[in-house]
Amino acid sequence: AGPTTISIKQTKQLSVDTFTIPESLGHIKSKWSPSTRHTQYAIRNTNPVVIHVQDAHCNYDAQKRIAEIVEFLNKEYGITTVNLEGGARDYDLSIFTSIPDAKLREKAAGYFVKEGLVNGAEYFAINNPGKVTLWGIEDPALYLKNLDVYRSSLRHKDEIDKHLKDLS
Repeated sequence: AGPTTISIKQTKQLSVDTFTIPESLGHIKSKWSPSTRHTQYAIRNTNPVVIHVQDAHCNYDAQKRIAEIVEFLNKEYGITTVNLEGGARDYDLSIFTSIPDAKLREKAAGYFVKEGLVNGAEYFAINNPGKVTLWGIEDPALYLKNLDVYRSSLRHKDEIDKHLKDLS
């Protein structure tokens, strides 16, 4: 038997101090890193990093940009998990990923992004099966309760807008 070649994907080390994204994808508004004396992670010698991407819900261009950011993070830093608001637990995208024709799958996913039913991270995952795992971080009951409060507040939108204008 001949020698075995193993290919390892080289990625940049993810560090708050050195993290960057291309200007074409957006900009970093702030960075924060806990000091060693204030963190439980220093004891275990691990350095978890959270990248929060601000989302403009139902905005097609913003969602496409988020898909590009997820692609960049996957390629450059080896990010394989994306936690999403508005979802709970794991995502089943098989209705899309079962479409064998990649161009047709991309067109279908793009339609749902335009309709505001699929977000940028989902779009990336649909068109790149197996590259990232999506995980919904919401507590469904709490999410629905909050959504109900938001919806009920809309009845007072005009009045609230008037008061906010007066305050401005």
